[in-house]
Amino acid sequence: MQRVGEVVYTATTPLEDGFRDTVTLQLTLPAEAEGTAIAFPVLQTCEAGETNWSEIAADGQDSHDLAAPAPTIDVTAAEDDHSADAVGVDLAAGPTASGTAVQSEPDLVARSLGLGGLAVGLAGIVVAILSRRRPAADAHSKGSNV
Repeated sequence: MQRVGEVVYTATTPLEDGFRDTVTLQLTLPAEAEGTAIAFPVLQTCEAGETNWSEIAADGQDSHDLAAPAPTIDVTAAEDDHSADAVGVDLAAGPTASGTAVQSEPDLVARSLGLGGLAVGLAGIVVAILSRRRPAADAHSKGSNV
């Protein structure tokens, strides 16, 4: 197994202020890591400077009190895997462009709007199908009266 000590991500175009980008990593953690927190220090370089997200909270300290906290993961036992030594990962708050924590809660407004859009789209399809059938029925009935 190869050990990777550094990952470099470079955006193809600069990210506008107020937006964020994500990077997905797939990795295997040893079963012994269960119950620990692992920090992933990040050096963020922007057009206007850089931020070294590498501060790690001491025992009992809240990472939100730090100026530039390193993103961390809490390693837990896997719940869905059948292997006895599987390890799961709970993502903790990490840095964003503004230095605030990223929320991982589901966006209920977006889901509601998405479902509403699907319902309106389905209704539009039904109306379109029904409107195509009606003229054919009217033409047939007019033809029988002639």
